[in-house]
Amino acid sequence: MDTLYVISRSPFQRSEPFLNFELAEKGDGVLFIQSGVSILKNPGDILKNLKEKDVEIYAGKEDLQARAIKTDSPEVNIVDYDAVAELLLKYKRAVQ
Repeated sequence: MDTLYVISRSPFQRSEPFLNFELAEKGDGVLFIQSGVSILKNPGDILKNLKEKDVEIYAGKEDLQARAIKTDSPEVNIVDYDAVAELLLKYKRAVQ
């Protein structure tokens, strides 16, 4: 486990973090939390592209619930706050 890319802002607020998807590679992870989960309403090809690169995808359960977002995508691992903390320790570094 190398890099965990943490996306905490909506793509409507700021687009720079989404450029990290280009940097993510095998063994990395992408974690959508806070307003960043809004991308899961309409992810387009983002999830497919990340999975093709063998990148793990996570989304904060409480953040999804707070925004009434449901994802049935098998590519997305839904994690609670405790699991988010574990992910931050599991990867060598986190980038926001």
